[in-house]
Amino acid sequence: MPQTQTTTPSAQALPKLPRMARAPKPKTNDCACGCGEKTARRFAPGHDSKLHGRVLRIAAGMDLSGILSPGELEAAIKAATHGPNREEPATEPRKTKKRAPARQADASGAAA
Repeated sequence: MPQTQTTTPSAQALPKLPRMARAPKPKTNDCACGCGEKTARRFAPGHDSKLHGRVLRIAAGMDLSGILSPGELEAAIKAATHGPNREEPATEPRKTKKRAPARQADASGAAA
């Protein structure tokens, strides 16, 4: 059986696609870790991890007051005490869906 070869144009032969020029976002927000750096988002690159590490150290009982600036320390304490898992427990338990009763097998072994 003869083999047929399919020819595909090489990547060099294809024209480049046009790219839209985007203006960079203005850096108007202060970084949420407390460092004071301006950023276009909530955190400067890598600073969310820095804040996470500080929160873990505070939770472990380390004193970071001499190491961090006042803004960084305030942000870490705020994140440690007001994080997503720090809300007050509900006064009433949540209602869950009731399960349907399990089917009983007949004496013959067939399901009802």
